[in-house]
Amino acid sequence: MAVQYVWRKVDGNTRKYVTIANMYVVAPTALTKRFKSLDGIKLKGKPRAAEYNLLLRDWGGHAGPWLKEFGAAYDRLRTLQLRRVEVRDADLHLLSLAPFSATLQVMHLHKCSGFTTRGVLPISRSCRSLKVLSLEDSAVIDAGGEWLHALAQNNSVLESLNFAVVGLDSASVEDLALLVGNCKSLVSLKVSGYNTLWVPGVDHAGIATQVYKWKEQSGGTICNQFRHTGMSLDWSREVYSSAECSLSISRSF
Repeated sequence: MAVQYVWRKVDGNTRKYVTIANMYVVAPTALTKRFKSLDGIKLKGKPRAAEYNLLLRDWGGHAGPWLKEFGAAYDRLRTLQLRRVEVRDADLHLLSLAPFSATLQVMHLHKCSGFTTRGVLPISRSCRSLKVLSLEDSAVIDAGGEWLHALAQNNSVLESLNFAVVGLDSASVEDLALLVGNCKSLVSLKVSGYNTLWVPGVDHAGIATQVYKWKEQSGGTICNQFRHTGMSLDWSREVYSSAECSLSISRSF
C-alpha cells in the first residue's frame, strides 16, 4: 500500500503528458489535483459515433469547464489537443487569457464544433509561441478572416498551420503571404478553397561535377513519368534545382 502511494505521488509530480480518452470518466479538478506540472494534455469528448451523426444534437462534450480548470492550474502548458468536443468562442477567449498562453506551442482542435473564427482571433493575438495550429476537420463558422491577419502579425515561429475545413472563405491570400513571410520556419500549410500552382522540377543529389551530367542522362525521366500519369502541372515553369535562377538553393548552399 505504501509503495502504491509513493508511486502515485511521484507519478503525479513528474508526469508531463496526459491523455483523457473520455472526458466523462474523471472530473477536471481530479486531473489537476493529481498532476501538478503537465506540459501537454490531450482531451477527447464525444465518442466516434459523433462523426457519423449518430448522437443527439445536445449530447454534450463541452470543453468549457476543462479549459477553465487548465487555466487556473497550469502556467506552462505547451501542448493542448482537443478532439470531438464542443468549444465556444468564450472558451477560446478564456484560453487566451490563461497564464500558459505565452508558452503554448501546439494547439489542435480536431473534429471540434461550436466556435467561430472570432473565437480563434484572441488565440492568434495572445499565443505568440504557437508552432502548430490545427483546426483539422472542425466545424468552424466563418465570421471573418481577422484571425489569420492577427496570426500573421503576431507570430514569427509558426511551423505548421492547418485550416483545411469547409467554409473559411474569408481568409485572404494576402494574409497567407504575410504569414509565410514572417514565419521563416513554416514547413506545412494546409488550406482549402484556393487555386494553387504546381511547378514541375527535379532536384539534384550529386556533387557539382556530376549534377549536369546526371540531368542530361536521367533528369527527363522523372518529369516524363509525371506527364504520363496526367498530372496537371504548369510545364512552362519547369525548373531544375541547380539552375542559376534557383535563389532558394543558392541561399541554402
